[in-house]
Amino acid sequence: MHDLAKHLRPPIQWALLSDALAHYKTLGYQEISVPWVVSPASMRLTFPARDAVFARNNGGFETCYGDLVGSAEQSFIEMQANGELSTGRYVTLTPCFRLEEDYDDLHFPYFAKTELYVTDNPSEEHLKQIINQAVSYFESVADKGTQFTIEKTDVGYDINANGIEVGSYNRLQHNGVTWLCGTAMAEPRFSTVCLSE
Repeated sequence: MHDLAKHLRPPIQWALLSDALAHYKTLGYQEISVPWVVSPASMRLTFPARDAVFARNNGGFETCYGDLVGSAEQSFIEMQANGELSTGRYVTLTPCFRLEEDYDDLHFPYFAKTELYVTDNPSEEHLKQIINQAVSYFESVADKGTQFTIEKTDVGYDINANGIEVGSYNRLQHNGVTWLCGTAMAEPRFSTVCLSE
């Protein structure tokens, strides 16, 4: 059983999230509201271990309406599956609920993230452009001397700050639809890793 009590109030810097939202709107992303609860089918596309993990945790983050999202990518996928999302470039801000083996200063049962989602030009080249834009934005906000690197992963790319992941980016396809997804800002991870107190 997780010791949740000391991790139930993550020190989220909301201004960082709203500033990222505003920044990406200036780059042509459309801000939209997305669901925080999705079907298990939408959850499984980015969390294939959903059933096993939820069973191990006595239901995980299930509600009577569906699953609480682990990322807004699942929210966008749900909207796409329901015909509620036209082709475009989107940005949104949601909570993210995560079941972890252990919680610490970087891992919480929930946190908040401003997320990017692109379907109008979902090429690998565009994904790399988004990553470079994210690095530039992170550098403009972080403490001077923070070292950012781009690392290839099994599912896409991560941006690391001083060796710790602060953003993830991928290109996925399902039912003939391809999309790009990436972190605009995740809190409290970014402020913990990139900002002095």
